[in-house]
Amino acid sequence: MATLSLIMAMWISVIPYSGGDWFGPNFIRVSDVHTPGFERNRAPMLVRLLRDYSDAIEGMYRCVVPDSSDSGQTVYVGLYDYGGDIVVSNIVLTVDSDLNGASPQFTLTCISAGGPATTVTWTRDSTTVTQGTTESMLNYQVIPQYTHTLTVTKRLGGLYTCTVANSKPSKSSASLRVKVASAPANVTAVQDGPTSVTVTWIPPSPLGDTTGYRISFTGVGSSGSVDVHDGSTKVYLPTSLVTDSISVVGLSPHLPSDSVVRKVTLYRPLKVSVSFITATSISLSWSVSSGRVASWEVVWNRGTESTSGPLSGTTYTILQLDPSTIYTLTVRPITTTDVGGITHSLPLIVSTTAIADACQKEGNTNNVIGITGASAVSVVVVIIVALIIRVLIVLVSRQCGRCSKETALDPRTSKNEAYGTVKNTGESDGLYETIPLQTPPPPPPPPPLPQPAPGD
Repeated sequence: MATLSLIMAMWISVIPYSGGDWFGPNFIRVSDVHTPGFERNRAPMLVRLLRDYSDAIEGMYRCVVPDSSDSGQTVYVGLYDYGGDIVVSNIVLTVDSDLNGASPQFTLTCISAGGPATTVTWTRDSTTVTQGTTESMLNYQVIPQYTHTLTVTKRLGGLYTCTVANSKPSKSSASLRVKVASAPANVTAVQDGPTSVTVTWIPPSPLGDTTGYRISFTGVGSSGSVDVHDGSTKVYLPTSLVTDSISVVGLSPHLPSDSVVRKVTLYRPLKVSVSFITATSISLSWSVSSGRVASWEVVWNRGTESTSGPLSGTTYTILQLDPSTIYTLTVRPITTTDVGGITHSLPLIVSTTAIADACQKEGNTNNVIGITGASAVSVVVVIIVALIIRVLIVLVSRQCGRCSKETALDPRTSKNEAYGTVKNTGESDGLYETIPLQTPPPPPPPPPLPQPAPGD
């Protein structure tokens, strides 16, 4: 007969009193064994059962020991020589990181039931995997159960197998094929229109387990994602949401691919604004975008379209406009690949001031009506507002016209003050001009004196 020694851990916080009991299979009290003894080993107490082994005593054992408050502390253990037949459950996959996480950690878990699991082996495509493996006892009662876990910190797909065996000839195993998507290639994100950003990519080669793609985007105070599963390699995102960057990942039934991040290339001009308005001119300025733009073009429209031609700078003044007139203005880039033909800015609706507006001051931009979009409702609202502003301009111009007439009759007032002028702002593109001053007509000559009759 061999002597079999089992060491079982009891998690108790005080040294208990002696006088515990052992219960064997079928919960029958075991009387022919040593009384359980206790030794402190850090936090746990070690409970030893020394017994001569025979086939008749195989099974589950329970040790019950009262603590200082006379409350029974219980621990279970399975006593086997060769162990029972082992059965391994299916492998369960758990992805620990988020979809776009930099650390694509996942775990594989299987449970074995039966005698002591003396040997546990994990393989990937028939190659042994040793790192990140753990084991723990799951159930101490009736049939021992063990949990076997493999942790993987890379996007490694393949056939994973968990094999559990003991000294019996038989062994048991379970397998799971982990599917990992491949990353797309040639990802681009280009703002190629006033309202959308186009994201394109090329499918990975080979396609492997990739079944779709997820496009995530960030913008000013916003973020979101779009999934594509129809085989497309292009998606359109609204520019109102996408202003910074996008990322594209391949999707699979299990793990995504690495994330491909791209900054959005913007061709349309940024921060288009009106800096000066007169009765016959409007000055614009804008900021350079991230795309490679060869030149810029200003377009203004009030029924017929006019253009400035290519501009190298980011400011421009439109001259020879009609007073008290509403214009739609856009700035669009010109590129060597003709992308700029459709990447203009959102339109600005601006009204020039009334002519002979002596109250007008340099830098006045109050006639900027707004930026319009594609909405028909917005257009109607803008037109109504523009008409109201135009009526107000006419009323103000009449009042100011009377002021200027009175001023013109005042001999202390110069001609320049009476009739106004437009200053050349000195811009480097040379497209500004000075409007000639208007002078009042000369007074009529006095009537001729009467001539005396001959002989008087």
